[in-house]
Amino acid sequence: MSNDEISDLEKTGQLAFEQLFDEGVVVVNRIWYDSEADKIEKNDYMTMGRGAHNGIKKKNIAVLCCDYYEVKNRYDGTELDAPLRDFWILLFIRTDESSPWTLDDYGIASKGAYNIMQKESEKWDKLHPSPVG
Repeated sequence: MSNDEISDLEKTGQLAFEQLFDEGVVVVNRIWYDSEADKIEKNDYMTMGRGAHNGIKKKNIAVLCCDYYEVKNRYDGTELDAPLRDFWILLFIRTDESSPWTLDDYGIASKGAYNIMQKESEKWDKLHPSPVG
């Protein structure tokens, strides 16, 4: 993927992630593309997920990493004593190279991708302040 494609997909990912939760429930620290996490999650999607049945080609799948904090309980909206940090993937598909990306799956990453995301976030944290107090 080109840098422009990645940048556009990251913007789409930010909007898609924000729509998964009620306003004020989560604070996104960072959404980014990681080629290793993308490869791991694509393989899982193609063998154990909808990709095993929907006929999608790997070139029409893209995975973003998301580092976020849950600041309110996602089920009842109550304040949390302390923010909970987690890492999810956002998996996008498209029909072909001229089609728009649409969110097809999301959630906790597989162990391999989760570990990559955690390590990358540790590096990020050294250079950037936390978005939550």
